Amino acid sequence: MARVAIIDGFQTMGKMLASVLREGGHEVLTEVIPVDFERILHFGPQVIVVSLYRMNKAFDRPIESAERDVLGFIPLISLDQYPALNAYVPVTLLGTGLHERDIPENVDYDLFLSLPKDIEIFRAKVEELASKAKGRRRRISRYACPHCGSRLTYTSSPDDLFCPRCQTVVAILDDTTCMYVRADVPERSIPCRVEQLLPPAAEPREPNQKSIEP
Repeated sequence: MARVAIIDGFQTMGKMLASVLREGGHEVLTEVIPVDFERILHFGPQVIVVSLYRMNKAFDRPIESAERDVLGFIPLISLDQYPALNAYVPVTLLGTGLHERDIPENVDYDLFLSLPKDIEIFRAKVEELASKAKGRRRRISRYACPHCGSRLTYTSSPDDLFCPRCQTVVAILDDTTCMYVRADVPERSIPCRVEQLLPPAAEPREPNQKSIEP
């Protein structure tokens, strides 16, 4: 079983996420903002989960500044100050009222899940990340998966891409063409165009979408 650290701005939500993981036999440490990173280091997590919430002031407009508009973003970027965590421990982001395109491209993480719709795959994806061999983390690319739309990742070459959500593998062949292989159809290579990998531009939020004060 895995050791998982959860960073959440809301104690109730942190406890709920922890209970989902503990049902699977995992050991969980929950940290509420402000975060005691030394405590997380001592715990020695195999996966870190960071909850992100869109604030009410960004309710009816695109995210202008993640630091100001997203609760939980500052603890996320604070991980950079702890190389023992940031360099080797996979990070899962749980976004409430957010799209993955709202996350700045220079932020290192391994998987983005959207709540509440992805809660059913939350534990399975954490277990998948925990089971991977330790070593260099994959980096987030500017491209989106042609199958599920999640941000694609890479290790050393930005032309060799992988989707951590649906396990689709993408190869960019030149400036305009690419090919991808879906995990559920591994024997078939599907041609695509690079422009298909570019994520859609941010859109104004719908009035009924959830956000967080202030």
